Amino acid sequence: FVGNAAENSGGGINVSAGIEMRLDSCVFLNNTANFGGAVNMDEDSLDLSKLWIDKCTFSQNFGLQQAAGLNINNADVDIVNSLFAYNSNIGTGYGGAISNNASQG
Repeated sequence: FVGNAAENSGGGINVSAGIEMRLDSCVFLNNTANFGGAVNMDEDSLDLSKLWIDKCTFSQNFGLQQAAGLNINNADVDIVNSLFAYNSNIGTGYGGAISNNASQG
């Protein structure tokens, strides 16, 4: 996923509530969005979302408000054997590489 942009969430991939997704051997390079420059993963009250990331590279992605690489909202995420490098949050929020927004309810 190279050079993609989204106005709001997930420059490369935006996953909505209740979805399970596996990313294996992917490259995310130079993607941009307000939330999750490369990937945005959202969950709602059903708590069904799950994201597995294995052997992926997140590099030179930009978050305009939060999380240049991966923005997580109440979702379960497993990350193994992956690289996050040179990602930049250029806004006022958090997470150059990863931002985990979670609540317990």
